[in-house]
Amino acid sequence: MNATKSQPKNIVDIVERYRPDLSEFEEIYKDLHKNPELGTKEKRTAGIIAKCLIKGGFDVHDNIGGYGLAAVLRRGDGPTVLLRADMDALALEEETGLDYKSTVPNTMHACGHDMHVTCLLTAAKLLNAARSEWSGTLICVFQPNEENGAGAKAMVNDGLYKVTPQPGGVYKVIPKPDVVLGQHVSHMKAGTLSIGPGVTLSAADSFKVTIHGRSGHGSQPENCIDPIVIASSIVVRLQSVVSRVISPSDSAVVTCGSFHGGESENAIPDRVVLKLNVRTQNDKVREKVLSAVKRIIKAECEAGGATQPPDIEPTSRFPLTENDPKIVDKLHDAFKPVFGDIPSVSGMISGSEDFSDLARPHDIPYAFWFFGGTDEKKWDDAVKNDTVHLLPHNHSAKFAPVIRPTLKAGSDAMAIAALTFLKVTFSYHYCGWVGFPFDNQIAPLPFGLLLKWSDGTRLEEVLATEVCRAAGIPTPKITCYGDHPETPHAPISILMTRLPGKELGEAYESLSTDAKATVLSELKMHLATIRQWKSPWGDTRICSITGGPIRSIRVPNHIVGPCETSDEFHDYLLAPARNSFSSEEKFEELLQRARKLRTLERPGVKFTHGDLKHHNILVDEEGHVRGFLDWEAAGWYPDFW
Repeated sequence: MNATKSQPKNIVDIVERYRPDLSEFEEIYKDLHKNPELGTKEKRTAGIIAKCLIKGGFDVHDNIGGYGLAAVLRRGDGPTVLLRADMDALALEEETGLDYKSTVPNTMHACGHDMHVTCLLTAAKLLNAARSEWSGTLICVFQPNEENGAGAKAMVNDGLYKVTPQPGGVYKVIPKPDVVLGQHVSHMKAGTLSIGPGVTLSAADSFKVTIHGRSGHGSQPENCIDPIVIASSIVVRLQSVVSRVISPSDSAVVTCGSFHGGESENAIPDRVVLKLNVRTQNDKVREKVLSAVKRIIKAECEAGGATQPPDIEPTSRFPLTENDPKIVDKLHDAFKPVFGDIPSVSGMISGSEDFSDLARPHDIPYAFWFFGGTDEKKWDDAVKNDTVHLLPHNHSAKFAPVIRPTLKAGSDAMAIAALTFLKVTFSYHYCGWVGFPFDNQIAPLPFGLLLKWSDGTRLEEVLATEVCRAAGIPTPKITCYGDHPETPHAPISILMTRLPGKELGEAYESLSTDAKATVLSELKMHLATIRQWKSPWGDTRICSITGGPIRSIRVPNHIVGPCETSDEFHDYLLAPARNSFSSEEKFEELLQRARKLRTLERPGVKFTHGDLKHHNILVDEEGHVRGFLDWEAAGWYPDFW
């Protein structure tokens, strides 16, 4: 057997073949950049995302942990892969001068989350189009409120990985992933990527500390307790934590970023408020540093005679991001053909993210990488002139990635990463077979394979592949097809994978109530997805996927069309009844009434399986739909069909 030349040979081939037109997504990016939303307020952004994904046939679950979304794409057996993008903006006035700069006062996408969203939407469309090339489950998570370190945890706590009751007894199912993957646009050359094992981003803990004193006139300090002096001692003493509490081989940063007390130069205030930030790269060091910080604050307040113990209020918490080395090794090998030599993330680990909250509490392996967003010429000039540090960084009012190369690199990276862990096979072959030792039209074979042949299998070979690719329905994977070289119009054979699960009619009575609800929910989802598949042959043509006739057991002679309009289809259906009418006029009257009623009721055509009986639907014990069989009768029929 020789591999068909048109089939992808590797993951990069798949990405190149199915990459969508980036122009559509450039416009989405500009729209998101012009209309940024702060954490917990991402309603408009979430709406745009949901619309794109629902249109693509994803199973979309919204309002998770706020405005978070999870879009699920199932494709049979295989690993479950989660891709994540954050959505929120920063409270910052934009100074880029771009024609698509923020239109919202003091709000800006200065950290590139608009680019993250757009890259994941692009990758989702690519992976949806390429779904005939992989099996497994893809989850695209769009997370709110990252800048406050709360969005990922909120989504998990709100049932991201749980089965949740819905109105009418329908259940939504977002499975726990086998791997969690994420990325961040960064201060690097566009088109480049950086990833490394181990600690990638620091843990970060922020606090608001209130020190209580006794106010009074500055000329009479003996009658006061000066919280400014106490707070100053705290700030100075905190600097000894890194040098005296932890080992020189460990790393930590303790910062006082805000010190506020009093309004007048001749008055001692009654309180001082400090805002502190602690960053560490080891969980044990983290606990040690936090304990020392709290101990110093309390001790200095007591030594200074504070009127009451200090208030230490946590304001945000970011977990440690520590990449799984095995995951990174696989990604490094997958990224290299596209991105070349890939540097480690060394020197970039002082920043923080809440990404790992999607994985660490559940012991799910994960990896996080960085991709560049700086214009190539500007970067090269800056390197030449030793001015890289002057280029806009994340959280700068002048930060804005160059769109096309950044979008291409970020979406390619997401798609490559997903395909690295989904089950991808490059085994679609053509062969010439002369005869078959079976009398039946379908025969089980070893190694989980089935052999099928009939007059309709030539069409089914095309349909099973294209339905999976374009509409996202779980179908048998066609691994091989053959025909009779001497009789090219004879029935062909197809070798396909045997899908798991039992026939719905056989399994339904033994299913639990929850499993039955899952069956109904997933059937509705898949059938709705089928109906949304747009015909390349026009909005009115009744035809098969090839544009030709449909093989249907529900019409005379089992062949229908192609028909250019519903009227032509009605004429065909009613033609056998013409001779039973007493006059041609009465038949024409019936025909016109049928045309009018059907056209007014449901105009247009919809894609339909054509033979969706219980034995053509496979489900597992939990009620998940594992596959739809026998696609030879599928096609675009009138909507009422």
